[in-house]
Amino acid sequence: MSTLTKDSDRITYRLNLLTKMTIEANDHIFRDKTGLSILEIRILRLVDDNPGITFVELNKLAHLERSKTSRLIQSLVKAGLLERVNDSCDARRFALYCTAAGSALRNRARSLADGLENILFQAFTAEQRSAFEAQLGGLLDWVHSNAYSDALADWEKSCDGH
Repeated sequence: MSTLTKDSDRITYRLNLLTKMTIEANDHIFRDKTGLSILEIRILRLVDDNPGITFVELNKLAHLERSKTSRLIQSLVKAGLLERVNDSCDARRFALYCTAAGSALRNRARSLADGLENILFQAFTAEQRSAFEAQLGGLLDWVHSNAYSDALADWEKSCDGH
């Protein structure tokens, strides 16, 4: 039985709720099996996928507060899973790389994530899952597009004075 009310049936609310609920349900599993939280794994994955990524680039991809990203990086560096390499031209900038231990842990976490996603999608047929993933990908592409930004700006202008 759904607990949604008329005011809470917005798709953005439901997507946010789905994200929060699945992270809350799965975070302890990641901590037990890898010693890291889902957010730490997210940072590790992004660095492993983008060797040499800067803090600014990582923060943008991670969609976290700057201070949260910084704390997660420090924790992973201290654990020997990431390394920071200062830019030879600008000491204020640094590049991030996964260590061998970080990459191995990331791979172990990928297997966990695959298994947990399979459990999440047990409510769907294979075709429904594929369609959902395609639609979600399409929405993400749209939201990241200039056309979406332009549509928002146009809509906002049309609301001026109302």
